[in-house]
Amino acid sequence: MKKYMILAAVALVASAACTKVEDTTPSHKISFEVANYVAQTKAEQATNAELGGSFTTNAWFTNGDGTKTQFMRSETVSWNTPVTGQWAPSREYFWPKTGYIDFYSYDGTPAPTSVGEGSLTYTAPVATDANILVADAAYHQTQNSSTYHIDNASVKGVPTLFRHMLAKIQFKVKLQTANATPNTKWDVIILNTGAKLSNIVILNTGTLTLSNSYAGHTPTTQAWTNTNASKPNVGWVAAAGTETVSTLTPALSLAKNATESGDFVDLIALRTVMPQVLGDDAVFTLNYNVKATYGSEAQPYLDENRDFTVKINTIKNASSAYITEWDMNQIITYNVIIDPVGEQILFDPAVEEWDQTQTGTINVPQA
Repeated sequence: MKKYMILAAVALVASAACTKVEDTTPSHKISFEVANYVAQTKAEQATNAELGGSFTTNAWFTNGDGTKTQFMRSETVSWNTPVTGQWAPSREYFWPKTGYIDFYSYDGTPAPTSVGEGSLTYTAPVATDANILVADAAYHQTQNSSTYHIDNASVKGVPTLFRHMLAKIQFKVKLQTANATPNTKWDVIILNTGAKLSNIVILNTGTLTLSNSYAGHTPTTQAWTNTNASKPNVGWVAAAGTETVSTLTPALSLAKNATESGDFVDLIALRTVMPQVLGDDAVFTLNYNVKATYGSEAQPYLDENRDFTVKINTIKNASSAYITEWDMNQIITYNVIIDPVGEQILFDPAVEEWDQTQTGTINVPQA
C-alpha cells in the first residue's frame, strides 16, 4: 500500500511536468490614435501637416508586480508606416498581458533639451517657423482604444492629443475712412528703410519646463503643467534675448469716393513667437508715406511721411480687454487700419471793416 502511494505520487508529478498551459488570448500590436486639439476628431490631413507625418514617443511599462522598465525609447511613430491607415511605431510593439504602459509623446522644433519620464524641458531661441507640440500623457494604457475618432470607431490606438507650446502672431493692414473723397485718390506705402523702420521688438529666448504625473489606477490622459506658476498660460520663463520683427512694405490705395482699400493684407505674415508677457518695452512702430492726387493730375498735391507708435499691451481685443500677453496655443491677429484722409481744408473768409475814424474838413473860402 505504501509503495503504491509513492509510485502514484511520482506519476502525478511527471504528468504535471509534461502539461503545457496555453494562453489563447491574442497579442495586439500597439498603435496610436492622434487627434487635433481643437477638433478632437479625425482630421488626418491637418494632423499630418502639423506633425510632418511622424512624432516621438517614450513609454514606461509597469508589470504585474510593480516593476517599471522603459518600454519605448525615443521611438518614431509614423502615419501609414509600417501600418497603412494607422499611426504606428517604426518597429513592432505588442501589448503586455499584465500591468500597464504610460506614454509620453512630443514633436516639432526645436527639440526638447531634456527628456525624462513625466518631464520635458525646452530652452532655445524661438525661430519664425518653430512649432513645439506636446501630447497629453496617456496613463495606465492596456489596449488600443477609440477615444477621439467618434466618427469611425474602427480607428483605435493610444489616445494622443497634441497641444501647442508656442504662440503665433500676425499683423494685417488696410486703408479705411469715413470721409470718402470724390475727386482725390489716396496712396499709402509702408516704409521700412533707412531711419523709417516699421517693426516690433519681442522676446525670443526662454525656458519651458513641463511635468506630468498620475497617481490613479485607471486609463486616462492628462495635460502637462509648467513651472511658471504666476503665468501658466504663458508657460515660458523669458531670458535675455530679443528679436526685431520687421514689417513688409505693402502699397495700398484708396480710390476716389471709396471708403476702404479692400481686404486686409499682410503687414507681418503669420509667424511663431515665444509666449510672453507684453511689457511696456514691447512697442509697435509704423512709418508710412501718404500721397493725395486730385482728379486726373499726374503729380500728387500732398506727399508726406507719417509715423505711429503704440505699446502693444495697450491694444484691446474684440471684447475691449487689453491683450497683455501672448499665451501658448494662441494665434493673435492685429488689424492695423490707416485712415489717410485728414480734415478737408476749408476757408473762413471775412472782410475787415473800413476804418472811418479819419475825417478831414475842407473849408472852401468865398470868392
